[in-house]
Amino acid sequence: MNVKQNNSSMEYKPPTQAHHTVAVSTSVVTMTAAQLPESHQYVYVQVQSNTVRATYDGSDPSASNGEQMTAGTRFTVKRDLALAMKFIRESADAVLWIQPFGS
Repeated sequence: MNVKQNNSSMEYKPPTQAHHTVAVSTSVVTMTAAQLPESHQYVYVQVQSNTVRATYDGSDPSASNGEQMTAGTRFTVKRDLALAMKFIRESADAVLWIQPFGS
């Protein structure tokens, strides 16, 4: 997994793309290319409410499969990994806040 946190070699460039929210419910959801333009290399993600499950390998997450991310989880990933990630709620609907950045 290409997660980067607190990496001083990652150059900060102010976002030029608006943030988005992604509702996570009983169907698998992904981030879309429209939300993450090619001009941005990284994506900051925050789980804002309730627990979600995420997969990175193309398999579908379920309430018992995938990495468990609780409300308040924050991470930064490269755009290609963000597009490959799949999410589903664990037990109650959740919201992801996403901000593409870095060009």
